Amino acid sequence: MEGRTPNHTIAERIEFLVALEGNKWSQEEASESFGIPRTTLLGYIAAKDDLFSTESDPWSRCVARPGLPPPTESSEALIVTLVKQRDSAGIPLCRGEIIDESASVIPSLKGKSTSAQNSCLTRFIARHKLASHIRRYPNKSEREGSGEDMLAIKRRKLALDNMSGLPENPQVDVSSLPKTKQEDGSEAFPVVILDGGACITKSSHQQADSPLVCETMAPCFRPDQEVYNLQVTERDLESFEPKEWLNDTVISYFIREFIDAHSSTYNFDGQLFGSIFMAYKTNKRNMAKTHEAVRGITATFPYAKYTTILIPVCMDAHWTFVIMQNPVLAIDGLTPAMLHVDSLQYHDTGRIERALCGYFQKEALQKYNIKKITYKVKCHNTNPRQANSYDCGIFMLYFMREVNKAIVRTKGKLILPLSIANICSVPKTDRAHLKSGTLRMGYVKLFRNAQALQFENK
Repeated sequence: MEGRTPNHTIAERIEFLVALEGNKWSQEEASESFGIPRTTLLGYIAAKDDLFSTESDPWSRCVARPGLPPPTESSEALIVTLVKQRDSAGIPLCRGEIIDESASVIPSLKGKSTSAQNSCLTRFIARHKLASHIRRYPNKSEREGSGEDMLAIKRRKLALDNMSGLPENPQVDVSSLPKTKQEDGSEAFPVVILDGGACITKSSHQQADSPLVCETMAPCFRPDQEVYNLQVTERDLESFEPKEWLNDTVISYFIREFIDAHSSTYNFDGQLFGSIFMAYKTNKRNMAKTHEAVRGITATFPYAKYTTILIPVCMDAHWTFVIMQNPVLAIDGLTPAMLHVDSLQYHDTGRIERALCGYFQKEALQKYNIKKITYKVKCHNTNPRQANSYDCGIFMLYFMREVNKAIVRTKGKLILPLSIANICSVPKTDRAHLKSGTLRMGYVKLFRNAQALQFENK
């Protein structure tokens, strides 16, 4: 055994290289400290790039030799400290956020596939016993849990870049919230999205002193069937600034005014799902009472005219959208379906299905005397996915537009359940325009054009 070349694992080889560079040892010193032949160490150095490939685990470290501290402990300690600080502040990180924070400390992690990153993270959490300090994306028990649990999730989402987080009482004036530093040095209030899709936005609290930009020409309907015009102010447009979450006002206006739909397609704004889901929770998941409370929004909706309905979904501080095909069986021969499009793989499709499909079942019963509908339900993730916590609204608007364009191109004959995956996947060669900053600036120009046109007509 004395002259046999040691057979070290990939993780052990990485440890040797990290320790060699971190301690600034010579090759002879490292060879002596590790107890391995110098020629073997030279081979590991030569194969350094291969060791840090997607097959290896940059977080892994072996048990240290007697008297030798774990070589990667200093690097990992930075991440461990951050995780524990966030937990003690009441805004624990989730798995994806830990990976984002670690990319600057462990550069080789960034280029890995999602599955490889998750595999590395699982071992890292186990090594440092961090399971009690982090928050996974909500599991079923949390999703069905109390409002306090859900508020804790939103506090974390809102405070990713600000340790102070949300106050205990969510019903607050935005002026009391911590400001977020923008890339240009300016400060702005964050957008607060409450459970069920209701939003406390900059505009809803401070409309009075914010100049009007534009308003919808066609009236909007609330659950009580009262008519109103949706108004966008200068403060609403601030949500297009870098790293800001789009608020419900700009999203609803964009959908109503800037998405061209085929005659067979209808795009609801952010009001529908938010009203349904809030009533669903308030009535303790009693769909009969839920439908009675909010049916005013769809009281006169002509289901037989539209084969396809698109609905934006705001839940747990994240925007996605749903495509409903023939939701109340008003059209013969067309399969009822619910297709959920998510840019972050964050929302629970089943939770959305229970609220939306349950609501449309009640609509079908009341208007067409149809007692039961079996929907084809599927979730599709966008490709690419958003790479942060604040671009969900941008991605949702972009892909809602793409779905509408595809329907228009096929003159309403598109079979969406078979085509949605391709529509929501942008080839790498065509992604130059799919950049957050570019889209945000382009969307603001649309609002400014609308402002100019409305000003001319006054």
